[in-house]
Amino acid sequence: MKKVLKKLCELQAVDSDIAAFRIKLIEIPKKEQTSDENVKRAEEIVQDIDAELRKKEIFRETTERETREARMSLSKHNTQLLMAKTNREYSALLKEIEEEQKSIEKAEEETITNIMEMEELSKKLEKRKKELEEIKRKEKAERENLSKMRKQLEMEIEQKSAERQQIATHISASYLTTYERIRKGRGNAVVTVKDGMCTGCNTLLPPQFITLVRNGRKIYTCEQCGRILVWHEDVE
Repeated sequence: MKKVLKKLCELQAVDSDIAAFRIKLIEIPKKEQTSDENVKRAEEIVQDIDAELRKKEIFRETTERETREARMSLSKHNTQLLMAKTNREYSALLKEIEEEQKSIEKAEEETITNIMEMEELSKKLEKRKKELEEIKRKEKAERENLSKMRKQLEMEIEQKSAERQQIATHISASYLTTYERIRKGRGNAVVTVKDGMCTGCNTLLPPQFITLVRNGRKIYTCEQCGRILVWHEDVE
């Protein structure tokens, strides 16, 4: 019976390895998604700056066109001013000229401010583009590592599954059924008895019961947690 208990411990060790590998395997898609999101965020930053820069360029072009039109109108009105025949006409033209001059001055100030902002945005865009390329390079390497990790984990699971199958051939169907039932509900199905207690739930066990477990003539389970008990020296 001790051989069966030892095989159950071996089976549990393999199952623990498989479970750990599967947890890591499950985490890979999450890490891949995080990697994709890192690149996407960096791309969106570049796109936003580029869009803002294009708006500034459109604004500059519009302002320059309006300024040219205002200058042409100003020149026309200056010419008309020299030819004005009445005070009323003269005053109206002066008012229009004054408004156009203010409009031109304001447009020139806006153009200067706009050019400065575009220069800053251009620098910012170049910086973010370089950062984007670095992030792409880094995340590409990360995806390659994750791909290798996935293949390695799948191989490990396959090997451990074959090992598990081999171990299971030395255990009767009834014991396997008991093992699987306990494992499904408790995680670890087999635990050791050490220092007078069940290491699965830390319950103190009666001395006589401990002796029975130590003798290992049959399978005993903890009355508290239901796990299969094994004398610690038999598996350490």
